[in-house]
Amino acid sequence: MTPSLPILVCMFAAPPATLPTLFRPVAPEALIRSFGQANASRKDHAALLIHGMKLFPFRPHRANIAELHEWQVPDAELPRLLAPTFDVYALSYAQTVPVDAIAHGVEK
Repeated sequence: MTPSLPILVCMFAAPPATLPTLFRPVAPEALIRSFGQANASRKDHAALLIHGMKLFPFRPHRANIAELHEWQVPDAELPRLLAPTFDVYALSYAQTVPVDAIAHGVEK
């Protein structure tokens, strides 16, 4: 048996999970206004801000919503510092799917 066979079996045996996601351009401001259009002000490099786990002990229903953290919004310091060099994007996802399900594949 080849060493990669168990990995392939696990990848295709697990059902795909549904995960609400949110992907937005954050900086520079010209990129936000023209998302999806050709723009001469775009940089050669991009930065993707991906949040980690966010706990909701008092409002568990908010775990179903993909929302940006305070440091991922256009007014935050991190996107403003990265904007001169990078096109900055933010990715957020709901906290409803186990990490194992995400590793096996997410279906949207």
